[in-house]
Amino acid sequence: MPRDTGGTVAGPPVPVRCPHCNFEVLNLAVHLAEDHPDQPQVETDAEREAREQEEARQAAIAAEIARREAEAAQRKAEARARRQAIEGLPSVGPKPEPPHVTPPMPPRQPQAAPEPPPEVADPAEPHGPQPGQPQRPAEPRAAKPTPRRAEGPLAMAFRLAREKKQREG
Repeated sequence: MPRDTGGTVAGPPVPVRCPHCNFEVLNLAVHLAEDHPDQPQVETDAEREAREQEEARQAAIAAEIARREAEAAQRKAEARARRQAIEGLPSVGPKPEPPHVTPPMPPRQPQAAPEPPPEVADPAEPHGPQPGQPQRPAEPRAAKPTPRRAEGPLAMAFRLAREKKQREG
């Protein structure tokens, strides 16, 4: 199976033979500076060719990286344009901020007016029932539902305890 070497590092550098001592070295410039400081630092044809090959390899790697980054940016821009077309937003300009929507508030329930104690006369009949008028039977207090505000679990627990205490006491 052939290996794909496009855009990958080729591995360690190839050894180069020193023109002065005929040793094979990986980095001729370092070898010459350390072992032959008195010799003139002239680049040989082989050194020049190796350097040019390495520079070409590095340039090819950089070009491949740039090409891949450009493709990724293009795909990202196309995806953004498709998403904006679906959402019906303009495809040019900075990304708009979502509108700040305040969630709708439920309508406030009217507070229940406190009921008068049962011994107080009905305000519609300030002087008691009039002669010739039938007397209304008194409704039991528990039969009338009283609207309450929404309450949390702790408030409900306290209210129930208070009502229980009032029934017992």
